Amino acid sequence: MSNSEDPESGTDRLTRSTARNPRRRQRQSDNDTLKTSAPQRKRSKLSEDVFQPRASTEQIPTTDALQPAANEAPQTNGHHEHLPQHVTASGRHRRASSVDMEIAVRGKKPASKRAMRGDGATVLTQNKCYSTRLLPSTPKELRKEGVDYRGSIDTTGHALAITHDKATVWEYNGHTAGNAKVFDLPFPSRIGEPLPFGALVASGVSNTDVGLVVMSATSGKVFFYESIDRTASLGLFQDRKSSVQGDIGLYSGERVADVVPAEHAGLMVVLDSGRIAHLTLRDPQGKARVVVNFLRASDSRSGGIFGSIKGYLAGAFKKDLAAVRTRPSKIRGQMQAVSLTEGGEVVTWEVDWTGRSECKGTVEIREKLVEELKLLAIPELEGRLSNLAALDFALVDNPIAAHGLELAKLDDVVDQPLHMAVLLRVGGADMYDYAVAALTLTGSHADVHQITYITKYQSKGGGTPNTRPRLVVPKPEHTMFVNFADATVMLPARLPPTEGPEVQLVTADVPKEPYEEALYLRPSRGLVFQSCFAENSKGSSHATCVAFVKNGGLVRISSADVHKIAEGPTISAKTRIENAVFFGILSDNILDFTRIIDAKHSVVDVENAALQVSDEIVRAATPYTTFISPNPTSMEQHLVSKARALQALAGHIRTSYPAIPRQTMWRLLFDAEHVAAGQELWTAFEEHVADSFDGKRKATILDEVCTWFTQDHFAQRSDLANEDPVRRFFIGGLHHLEPLLNHVKLCVAGLKQDDKPPKHILRIVIQANDLWIRSLGTAFTFRGRNASDYGILPDLLEDGVLIETTEYVDLPEFWTSVARLTENTVAIARLSRFIANRYYETGDQEAVVEQMAGELAQFNPSILQLYCQLSEESINWRASRPSQKEREYAETLREHYDSVRYSQLRSLADVGQAEAGMRLAEKYNDMNTLTDLVIAEDQYLIETAEKTPVTTDRQFILNARTEIQAKILTYFERYGEAWATPFFDKMFSDGATGVKLDQAQKTWKSAVTKYLRADSRRAKLCWINDVMEASDFEHAGKALADTASEQENKLWAKKVELSMSRLALMAAEEDAATTRLANGGPVQHSNPATKDLQIVKAQEKLYDHIHGTIIGSLDREAETINCMLKFGTHISDMIALRQLLENGLNMIIDHTVLSIEQLVDVLTLIDIHPDSSEDDDSIGGGEFVLALSALDAAAPSLPSDRFETLLQLIWKRCYIYDDWTQFKLSGKQSDADRTDILRSTIMWSTLRQALDAHLFDSDSSRLRILAPSDCLGSACLPEDFSYRFPDEELLMPILHDCKIQDEILQSFVADRRLDEIAADCLRDAQTQMEGQHAAGKKTARELQEVDVEAEKSVLENGNGHGHLNGYGDANEYANGQYADAGADEDMF
Repeated sequence: MSNSEDPESGTDRLTRSTARNPRRRQRQSDNDTLKTSAPQRKRSKLSEDVFQPRASTEQIPTTDALQPAANEAPQTNGHHEHLPQHVTASGRHRRASSVDMEIAVRGKKPASKRAMRGDGATVLTQNKCYSTRLLPSTPKELRKEGVDYRGSIDTTGHALAITHDKATVWEYNGHTAGNAKVFDLPFPSRIGEPLPFGALVASGVSNTDVGLVVMSATSGKVFFYESIDRTASLGLFQDRKSSVQGDIGLYSGERVADVVPAEHAGLMVVLDSGRIAHLTLRDPQGKARVVVNFLRASDSRSGGIFGSIKGYLAGAFKKDLAAVRTRPSKIRGQMQAVSLTEGGEVVTWEVDWTGRSECKGTVEIREKLVEELKLLAIPELEGRLSNLAALDFALVDNPIAAHGLELAKLDDVVDQPLHMAVLLRVGGADMYDYAVAALTLTGSHADVHQITYITKYQSKGGGTPNTRPRLVVPKPEHTMFVNFADATVMLPARLPPTEGPEVQLVTADVPKEPYEEALYLRPSRGLVFQSCFAENSKGSSHATCVAFVKNGGLVRISSADVHKIAEGPTISAKTRIENAVFFGILSDNILDFTRIIDAKHSVVDVENAALQVSDEIVRAATPYTTFISPNPTSMEQHLVSKARALQALAGHIRTSYPAIPRQTMWRLLFDAEHVAAGQELWTAFEEHVADSFDGKRKATILDEVCTWFTQDHFAQRSDLANEDPVRRFFIGGLHHLEPLLNHVKLCVAGLKQDDKPPKHILRIVIQANDLWIRSLGTAFTFRGRNASDYGILPDLLEDGVLIETTEYVDLPEFWTSVARLTENTVAIARLSRFIANRYYETGDQEAVVEQMAGELAQFNPSILQLYCQLSEESINWRASRPSQKEREYAETLREHYDSVRYSQLRSLADVGQAEAGMRLAEKYNDMNTLTDLVIAEDQYLIETAEKTPVTTDRQFILNARTEIQAKILTYFERYGEAWATPFFDKMFSDGATGVKLDQAQKTWKSAVTKYLRADSRRAKLCWINDVMEASDFEHAGKALADTASEQENKLWAKKVELSMSRLALMAAEEDAATTRLANGGPVQHSNPATKDLQIVKAQEKLYDHIHGTIIGSLDREAETINCMLKFGTHISDMIALRQLLENGLNMIIDHTVLSIEQLVDVLTLIDIHPDSSEDDDSIGGGEFVLALSALDAAAPSLPSDRFETLLQLIWKRCYIYDDWTQFKLSGKQSDADRTDILRSTIMWSTLRQALDAHLFDSDSSRLRILAPSDCLGSACLPEDFSYRFPDEELLMPILHDCKIQDEILQSFVADRRLDEIAADCLRDAQTQMEGQHAAGKKTARELQEVDVEAEKSVLENGNGHGHLNGYGDANEYANGQYADAGADEDMF
């Protein structure tokens, strides 16, 4: 035991006046068992302290009080009234005496209750189960970042904070932080050393004063100040004589770990070695004195070791002490000290104020805990129970469970039962859980009532690693608080009742899950829970604790008895979201609402709750009127609060509930857009009011349209009854923004026929345009800037509009693009232009009117841009719908939008906004509209310049036209073909093509060349441009040849185009030949137009063949009839093929170009009428040869299978043209007779003419002679004709007739041996041709001899020609090598 120093005399006298006379005999009570007891004091008179209200001035929330501030009754001027300390309820002053018998003192209680509701605390979170408040009394120095201190509170409402060099004492229930008392510590403490300890104790000087004990954690020195008020007032705090000093007596390296108050018995000082020191502050005479006694265990193993250096060095007494707690003993004047080790050893002592202690026993609870935990753990995790550790415990007055209560009553006569809650760590350092166990210790027996695992706490590493969690169970002991470094967890201390009146209060649908809630600190700012203390408030049904938060201040957490809440303890998703939104946006809120551990809310519940909260914020219908009031003094601040709340809502939902569907996030974004648009509308409204003020307030368009909301719900709200219509709309009607704009359109439409002054009409319409642009424009801008906050990729948006149709899937219809709003947008633009044109540059209006009309015209482009945004959004949304009807409607809307956009942008020129129209056309890549605007503007400038004399104005116009021309060049570079195509299409569509082509070649040579070559339909102009300007003969020839072959349907035009193409290609070939010859290369001859001309020539011959038949016809119909009568009798029984022939003849008569298939059909189905004339162009009898020749010319452009089908078809129809049943061919006939019969057939004549034409001699030719049997089955399959006749009604009859022809050929081959006949015809034709060739050679030799004689005559006479008839060698001519010499004559 260490002796204390004597205090100064003044203090001694004051102390002695209140001390008991030590010689007076002490009265023993029935329960006293010790000789020495606490001093007996004389009962004092009643004082005002008897009726003093509870220490805290804050009202503990009840089930009703936990509701938001909207439910509180309003006080005077919005504040709570407080009565002065020495003013009675009646208002009369009284004396501030410690003894006051005035009955008026009872009147102070209602005044204190009013003060409780207005203590200035900041509500951090609040719901039906608990509330958290940041007390305002914490000194600013302690709230600074980085300040380390050790805090504690006492039962009188005082708080103590000990830093390395200061001790700060204040009333923590105060309204402000200005009542703190700061003292310098009497001993040095360096940074890095453990913080000193301190405790507030009852003062022996005054009932309202407190004493202070401070001790060094490293040296063990103790200083006791009996009265901080007196010491501070006398300025003696630094004087050691003003305090009582002592020393704990630490061993080397030993440190103070904790200081536990023991009420009148002093303090229990816990050392890190496991030793426990009992520190008393009074001697038996009541004088201030520091006395230290170490608690000794009754274990025999400890005898002679505690308190000895030898025992300390041996380490026999060292224990892993978890905590020490005290409670009043059932023996009057004594206290019980209870210690718990991590291993589960509980030791109990009886102590008193004199320093005496007695160990009452030791109980091991580890085995009991392990047994109970095994019942809760799954077998795989039972191994963790070997690492079970007790971290903290709390003593409670009543047992946790009913069966514990029965046990306690049975043993009460023997020993005082010990009811406790123990905080456990289950598992090792890498994997562990926390749990709380409820026990009752009676003697050496331990009974475990329940064990509750903590499930909603997950550490993020906040706080120091060595920080131990703290368990606190405040009275009335229905809630346990587990205080971690970064969170506080609340658990019910008892199981829910199963019977009794409380059960009847709980509804049947209350969930059965155990109640548990966690409050997390924000990870920023270095916030850490440093210590937590129970706050026992008499008369309150709520359990309250006070926690010191580093860098934050003092926090009070109050919890209701969750088992008595009628609707159950489950906190709804809406309440959680509201707390995160409204309390989370506070800048000084230290709680983290993003950490939601195992919240039992479905995605649907969270969706509905988020949407409901968002809707209430927009409508200012939230119960949290402190944040969003339905009667704001500042509308601007009101809208800012809404915007901040919606932003916080989006952030919280996205962070805490990432599984929320994107369509819900879009709906939240829509609400935020309404508020953002509302903010801009309010600004516009104030500007309109200011601009229209002319000595008195004039009504704006918003004043008018807001009065139209009479039947809407928000207009009938009682809390908005005192607001004017405009403010009422901005407070509660922002969700009706679309109807507001529709009302604006109706108001403007009414002005169209209004007879009010122009200035009034223009002012209203200008306001309407401004509102329209600001509201919708702000909505799209807000969406683009804040999309990422709602989980939407900004890259998917362009000007606030989703550009990908697939992104609209499952999204609700966008409020910005509903059908009526979209149509009203373009209607506003149309009406505004009409009104602007009415008053602009009319010459009979005031200058201010024309100025206003010009201002109105400047709004029009912005309105139209909004229309484009709305239309594209609406179209994309409908195109994403699953309904086919909706998608078709989207296409209809697209066509309507393109048409309206074209007309509206064109109309901008009517109000002098052509330049803005061009910019919009550029923006939306509307090249057709841009072309028309540019050309129209250019034409307008030309006409205006012609009418304007040579002045500065005319030069200005000419400069403007120069800018237009420069802009056109820029468009060619920027947009390329997308611009060139509509521009030149428009340019060449109005006539004077030659002049315009010449202009284009001079101004935009490269662009016009690309334009003309981009489409084969422009090949004619392209040929001109290539030949005259580009000198590209090859491209000119090929392009025109392709156009003639693929697009031209008139025979004469096709022939001309092919001939011009051939000329161009010949020119290109000549240039190329010259180059190749110069380089020593071979000369190549390739001209694709030649073969196409051969097909044209074949059709012309066919027309000449029938021309004699139709020339005498009366009309066009008669021409067809006459042709069919003459040329269609051969297939009269085959209706489908006859119709094919008739169609082909009609096309020939009309000079329509036939395809190769059509030409083959006509030539092989027509009746053959041999022509005896010697005209080379006559085809009489040579139809099949002409068909073969045409097929050979078309072969390069035909697929091989199609070519083969046509070749077989030609030979098949040739072989069956003759009726071989009519020819009598037998072995009895002579060779001459058989030859005569064969030479009379079409087969023989066709073979003979084909051989004469050398159709089969060329190596490049694909033509060949087919035997009849090789043609069987050809042109009898659907795929042979389906590309020509996709309709089965046309295809099947044709196939039927073709199969009939195939059957005829089959019969001829089988019955008439047509293959042998065909072979005989071929041999005979070849024999005859060889004979003719031999005769021709003989004639050629004779002619050569004549020619020699003629040359001699020429030489003798000096004139004549070197070759016969101007041709070359006669032999070459006779051999047909000059057969194509006259081909060029048919070029045109």
